[in-house]
Amino acid sequence: MRGYIRARRGPQGTTYQVAVYAGLDANRKRRYRYETARGSRRDAERRLAELLGDAAAGQGGSSRTVRFAELVEVWWDASTRDLSPNTRIGYRGILDPVPTFGHRWIDRITPAELDRCSAQLLDDEARVATQPLSALTIRKVHSQRAGRN
Repeated sequence: MRGYIRARRGPQGTTYQVAVYAGLDANRKRRYRYETARGSRRDAERRLAELLGDAAAGQGGSSRTVRFAELVEVWWDASTRDLSPNTRIGYRGILDPVPTFGHRWIDRITPAELDRCSAQLLDDEARVATQPLSALTIRKVHSQRAGRN
């Protein structure tokens, strides 16, 4: 089942909850995207068809079900497993002090915020106990976070 419609009756009438399967989260738990459709059952069916079409095209899918911190940890577990202990320590040393977006949904992080993050990585005062990161290291951080090595 890729999606469903549930009638919700209340004091102000009937609305319909439209749910579309959005994939698995970092803990392998099923996630759904929910919307409330007002109007008739037919309107809800149209909206379900639109959402299913978007999901099939890769739009509006599971990005809202993943938070930045979860994505980083999934990357960490998958990408650093076969690295030497010293390389792992170096990577973690880069990731830990980096200002993260932790609890934020990944589709809500703006390019301006990423630019500010990069500027902070270059800033001497933001990295109190260590040296500022070079432009090449920052590029590596961005590519590692995107899942590319």
